[in-house]
Amino acid sequence: MNINRVRSYDFLRGIAILAVIIVHAHQIFPSGVSIITSASEMGSYGVHLFFLVSALTMCHIWQQRKEQSNAIRKFYIRRIFRIAPLFWLAIPTYLYFNASGEIGWIQKDVEPLKIFLTASFLNGFWPNYLNNVVPGAWSIAAEMIFYGFFPFLMLTIGNNKKLYLYLAFLIWLFNVFYFEIMLDNYFSEYYLSLYGNPYTPLVQEFLILNFINVAPVYLIGCYLFFYVNERISYEEIFLLLIWIFVAVYAKYFFGINDFDYLLIYSSIAFFTIICVKRKINSFYIELLGKYSYGMYLFHFLVIFLINKLYSFDNYNDSIVFFMVVILVTILSFLLSLILYNLIEKPIHKLVSRVA
Repeated sequence: MNINRVRSYDFLRGIAILAVIIVHAHQIFPSGVSIITSASEMGSYGVHLFFLVSALTMCHIWQQRKEQSNAIRKFYIRRIFRIAPLFWLAIPTYLYFNASGEIGWIQKDVEPLKIFLTASFLNGFWPNYLNNVVPGAWSIAAEMIFYGFFPFLMLTIGNNKKLYLYLAFLIWLFNVFYFEIMLDNYFSEYYLSLYGNPYTPLVQEFLILNFINVAPVYLIGCYLFFYVNERISYEEIFLLLIWIFVAVYAKYFFGINDFDYLLIYSSIAFFTIICVKRKINSFYIELLGKYSYGMYLFHFLVIFLINKLYSFDNYNDSIVFFMVVILVTILSFLLSLILYNLIEKPIHKLVSRVA
């Protein structure tokens, strides 16, 4: 069964990959202008937009295929072969180009266990395994965990949209008031006892990138899918107000600064709703969105090679930054297009025969 693509989803993916390219390009080619720096740093939330759109897409696909025989088995087959081939290609690619440890987004102490955990999408469960081999691998691990739970969500919650909102809120509460604190204490003590160093930056990164912290974003994505065709209820409005109140209370009375993140995620959700409801689209941005997975995996490599092979000493830093963003977008798109036709498309055709 062929699933019609939703143009606004591709548009949102295009925006997400542009945001991600901008933040990573700025890390290597800083503009030196504070307002550009601040704006580019917001690009890190492009990944969360990817998560939202992923949830929307999975709900869209599930609704059209749920009556198929062996729907769950076929879902897992399609998801694995959608993600794994290019990701497995990225592993030896980055191992080769990072042999001297020059790619800054990858942790340098690569060993066989970390390669195995990355290849099996289990790298998201421990701080120093997150991005050992492939830059951004933490988000791929989170995506695969979401796929693992997704059929269960559809079978138990279905189209009862308010339950996704309740579940997102409860997981957020659990994470902010217990899980995050417990992880921080455990890993800080673990690394201190083992290495004599609490490795605070590594642990803090894990608190942000682990699946429990991003799970509410996926659930909000499921909620938005069903919300688009229905009106928001007073119960849901009340829950959202409670969520905001608790976040403000946590910030000012417990020093738990999750309110700012909540505002950003709310803005992303609102932007998503507007784009989907109004069916906003743009051919060129949609084109980026269609090939965004390959672009996401390999834009790090493109930025690294540009930095290694070219010198921009004679140009203004701001001009260099914008030049690099354009260049990385074009080159990573072309690379993704080639990989799609050589690898992804043939695999999709093969998988479609059995799933």
